[in-house]
Amino acid sequence: AQHTHKRTQNDKGHNPCIKMVLVEEVPDDPQDVLTRFLTVPARSEADYKELLLALLGEFRYMGDGKWARLAEEFNKRSSENRSKQWLKKAAGKLEAAGEVPLAGKVEVPQELISRRQQKKADAKESASEAAAKKVAQDMGSLSSEDERAKFVCTTSVDHFWECLEAGDYPEEEAETIFGCKMGDEIGEIVYASWRCLQMRDRIKKPDIVKALTNGHLPLKFKEWLDELPTHSPHTMMLAKSPEKRLKIPWSVDKMKRCAKSEFRAAVALSVAASAEPDTKKSGYSKETSKAATSVAVEGQMAPENFSWSQQNDEVEVVISVEGNVARSDIDIEIKPQEVNMRAPRKLRLLLEAPVVLEGSGWTLAKGQVVVTLEKKSAGNKWTKLLVGK
Repeated sequence: AQHTHKRTQNDKGHNPCIKMVLVEEVPDDPQDVLTRFLTVPARSEADYKELLLALLGEFRYMGDGKWARLAEEFNKRSSENRSKQWLKKAAGKLEAAGEVPLAGKVEVPQELISRRQQKKADAKESASEAAAKKVAQDMGSLSSEDERAKFVCTTSVDHFWECLEAGDYPEEEAETIFGCKMGDEIGEIVYASWRCLQMRDRIKKPDIVKALTNGHLPLKFKEWLDELPTHSPHTMMLAKSPEKRLKIPWSVDKMKRCAKSEFRAAVALSVAASAEPDTKKSGYSKETSKAATSVAVEGQMAPENFSWSQQNDEVEVVISVEGNVARSDIDIEIKPQEVNMRAPRKLRLLLEAPVVLEGSGWTLAKGQVVVTLEKKSAGNKWTKLLVGK
């Protein structure tokens, strides 16, 4: 409570005196809060909390059917749009902390719960179960591994695209295919960046399908960010910070399920290459150090812009090419103990040790052909890349 002093006069109109007035602090009415944020949008965490509490108070009788309307009203009054999932999670934290909405925490009378809402929820659950059964049936009818990968890819992208359009997060099983994760700081920045790319019409659904099928979605995501003429705060953070891109929660295993078999080895490379400061100028690397080397070119020794690195079960070779080279311009063959590039450069690498063809492949990143070779003897550390060198 606060005390305010009010100067008054007695009945005769003189001898002013001091009268103590006790004023009880009363929280702002929810309608006042909502009106205020229509004029000056919420910008800080404290503003978002106050606005959410006011809306929770306003919609306290609507049960689970309130979230779409609540999200709409919240985003009208906020400098940043928030999804229904974000609001639900924030409301859950407030409830767990014992916070009370400004209009009071009131139990919803059972008679006010709409039967229509219950039917809608039941129908949604039934539709979800039916969709899951259909997916299982469709998957069972596909004979080849690549057909199943294509199905998983297109289904996942369709779901993700619909969520972006609706301002919702994808299902937990699908979110890390696209580098998103609710409750993860970087994962939420990635989601906001995807939304920005879509709303500015910088990407199309077929672009995502193609990138995912070819095993280089993380690298394409970075390229799409780099190509933005102007940035939002979220896209700026990712485009300019390799450290943040390194923390993007990509799921390599889930992305491999969406890729063609010949491109699965490229998925991990794409994740690592997307975190590089500049994939054109810097060589591709992981946690291991790179070693510059001379290579045998048509039987002769010649210095090449070339590097390699290794991990426990694979070797990675990075070959520089012109920046305008397309995938269709490249002719490269991987053999059990040889890598032979015929175009756009002639390059023949006779390897120190044998590799597994089924687990090997290559991909094109800006100005670089990245070749992944699965070691035939996992755990065997190569002391050199080439025979006799």
